[in-house]
Amino acid sequence: MGWQNFVACDGGVAGTTGQPRRMESLNLATSGTNGLCARAHVATAGWQGWACASDGEDLYIGTTGRGLAIEAVELKVGTDTVSANAHPSGIGWQGWVTSSYIQVGTTGQARSMEAIAATV
Repeated sequence: MGWQNFVACDGGVAGTTGQPRRMESLNLATSGTNGLCARAHVATAGWQGWACASDGEDLYIGTTGRGLAIEAVELKVGTDTVSANAHPSGIGWQGWVTSSYIQVGTTGQARSMEAIAATV
């Protein structure tokens, strides 16, 4: 399917639900939080290293062109809180998690993340 051609903001959904499509990469950005750090747990590869960006800059996690699903995501903000809700395959929406550091999705279950919603 490739990159979706829209921006999901303030709790909007990125990815798909009701379709067996895995997310392989995420493009994240934030403002007003003194920066954002993120990393993905990728199928067969495990946790990637942390990537960080200042407010308003784009941040990419996951992989492209390798066919590897994101299974979980960790997010940290410099100030304030971040909230996210993941939709892993075979589970559906997990429920919102809120803190200055969060983890959503699954590890060790081979479940690809199909969608995510997040807000700060």
